[in-house]
Amino acid sequence: MRFVHILKLIFISVISGVITMSSCSNDDDLGKELEGFNRKALLENTVDYVIIPQIYQFDKQLNMLKVVVEQFTMNPTLLNLELAKKQWVRLMKEWKDCELHNYGKINESFIYDKLDTWPSNSNFIERFISSNDSIDENYISFKGTSSKGLPSIEYFLFGETGNSLTVLDSFMLSPVSRRRKQYLNATVADAITQSHNLLSLWRNDYRNSFIEGDGNNLKGSINLLVNQMTFLSENVLKTKLGKPMGKNNGLAPDSSLLEARASKQSLSHIKRNVLSLKNAFHCLDTNNNNLVGVDDYLTHTLGNEELTERIRNQFNVLDVSLNQINESLATALINQPQELENAYQELKKLLILIKVDMSSSLSILITFNDNDGD
Repeated sequence: MRFVHILKLIFISVISGVITMSSCSNDDDLGKELEGFNRKALLENTVDYVIIPQIYQFDKQLNMLKVVVEQFTMNPTLLNLELAKKQWVRLMKEWKDCELHNYGKINESFIYDKLDTWPSNSNFIERFISSNDSIDENYISFKGTSSKGLPSIEYFLFGETGNSLTVLDSFMLSPVSRRRKQYLNATVADAITQSHNLLSLWRNDYRNSFIEGDGNNLKGSINLLVNQMTFLSENVLKTKLGKPMGKNNGLAPDSSLLEARASKQSLSHIKRNVLSLKNAFHCLDTNNNNLVGVDDYLTHTLGNEELTERIRNQFNVLDVSLNQINESLATALINQPQELENAYQELKKLLILIKVDMSSSLSILITFNDNDGD
């Protein structure tokens, strides 16, 4: 890995020399060339080898979920329920890789809100199921974001506590079991529509403007990416980990505040979020190839690898810390408080490196409110 970084630095230096000697007729392009780093290539790598492949994998897993959910609703057995639950877990790992990239036109589309607003509102969902309205995908599309999307699918498959027998009874013995099946199938169908829209938006619309937005300004794509890296880091620290630990209010730990509590995937989601940050920083493709990315831009800007290496090392330290938690987060809140505290502190260090050190080094202005994600 170290050898690869050295080769990348040599490549960047050679390209810098060639670009500096070349002439240019456009003042804006001249400024970019004289900076000696091809930001457009960084953005192209990020969208073509990181973002779009991640969304494609999510879309693929979501379509597989549709198959097993339909199988379960047609034949509600314990085996079919377990198959649907396992597929939801696989699906969410792919989604947590995608969660980072909600900015620009993607954010303006509100697709992420429609796919992943948590926690789901079970009271609303049960009220809709108990109504007399016809339930189909169109019906779901007009419902609020907390009554559909991936967290709502978790509610249907795992219930409030994750008890499979209770869930199975709700699909077999409940007076509204038929409507429950309809609501679940329609929710999955709506999620697939949103996933298709997301993939299409990146491929056919936002991709080119994202790559062309290589300026070093508030609307520049690197600025948007680093801002979102900061936001996700802070959201994981404060909301996904800090709140359940009681960090935000000084109260006792509260497992009801965990993301994906019923499915016991809270820790897995945090790990995948951290992995997505690492992939974005190093521009790691689906084969784990290290392409020219934000790490190289940071090294080029500072003229050395010191800060880049610190961030790289902190990702590794954080991975080790998270892997020390060998229970679900709900039980770890009780049984492994020190391990959780260690992970919290290491995540906090990563946040500071991204939000303060890296952002200032790249002249990135953090524009979201510090209370976002609280």
